[in-house]
Amino acid sequence: MGITKSFELYVVEQLSHLGAVSSRRMFGGAGLYIDDVMFGLLAEDLLYLKSDNSNKEDFEKIGLKPFQPFADKKMVMSYHEAPAEVLEDRDFAVKWVGKSIAIAKATKKSKKTNKKKIRNIGPKSMVWLKKVGINSASELKKRGAVKTFLDIRGSGQSVSLNLLYALYGAVENIESRDITAEVKARLRKDVG
Repeated sequence: MGITKSFELYVVEQLSHLGAVSSRRMFGGAGLYIDDVMFGLLAEDLLYLKSDNSNKEDFEKIGLKPFQPFADKKMVMSYHEAPAEVLEDRDFAVKWVGKSIAIAKATKKSKKTNKKKIRNIGPKSMVWLKKVGINSASELKKRGAVKTFLDIRGSGQSVSLNLLYALYGAVENIESRDITAEVKARLRKDVG
């Protein structure tokens, strides 16, 4: 998956009209970045651009294949080989690379928003919260720990009191292990 330094420099130079394009070496190739977002990669002296359902067909229509990091495995990544014109025609590059940059930025933003966490709440509990309409710490605080716990239990989930304590800790912005025995007793009484 190697690349030559001269090819790497050439690609960065050819795409510099799009903004502050940079490259970072990785796994024998290089990632291409703009605004700290990876929109392309270089491997075997080929340029690949970020792809998704919105532009994958554009690549496939002209016979360009997805990036396959391992020749002996069927795994492909969400990058497609770029048309040669990307490095030769600035207007063509704006169109093709611009789409890939937009996809990369949207993907990064999506990952960032999906990583928003609620204190004390793990992935499984987050699924339960979403099922009862809670997607954020502020929504949990508004509904309250006891009501939320009862809603989750009422939705058919088999939950323990540890979830109740975690919810209370999230609402109060404290670690669930720091909840006093008196508060735990009151919470148990509140949920019956």
